[in-house]
Amino acid sequence: MSEFKGTKGKWILGDEKYYNGNKAFEVWYGNDGECVAEVVHKIEDAKLISKAPELLEMISELLKELEFHGYRHSTTIYNAQNLIKEATEQT
Repeated sequence: MSEFKGTKGKWILGDEKYYNGNKAFEVWYGNDGECVAEVVHKIEDAKLISKAPELLEMISELLKELEFHGYRHSTTIYNAQNLIKEATEQT
């Protein structure tokens, strides 16, 4: 399984703000508010972005547990592994 090489640490959904007159959200990490995504217009998208590292970690752990219990040849597992590769490997 590929290791996540993106920004480490907990990603946090920032407060609502306005960018060019439109409502927007920021996703950041760390105590100093470094940006992961500066302008996200939909709260639903910003929430998903802010949880991406945790979701990736959880899905990776679930796949390891499934493999440990003998589930290796499922289409769903194969598809999940491929999505993780797409999200974590450089092209």
